[in-house]
Amino acid sequence: MSGDFVHRFWSEEDRCYVADIPELFPCAAFGDSEDQALELLGVLMDDWLDAAERWGMPLPEAAERRAREMLGE
Repeated sequence: MSGDFVHRFWSEEDRCYVADIPELFPCAAFGDSEDQALELLGVLMDDWLDAAERWGMPLPEAAERRAREMLGE
C-alpha cells in the first residue's frame, strides 16, 4: 500500500505505528512496525469494503477503485 491513499505515521501517544485510509473512515490499524500496521490495514480494508457493500454504504468512487486495485479485484 502506498501513495496518498494510505496515511502512515508513528504515534508517540500510542507508542506504535498507525496506518489508515482517510477516505474509508474509520479504517485504521496499529502495529509494532510500519509493515505490521500496513499488513493489518490490508485485512481491515477488505473487511471494511465488504461491510460497506453489505450495508449499502456509498463509497467515494476513487477510493473504491484504488482499494479494489490494491486487493487485486
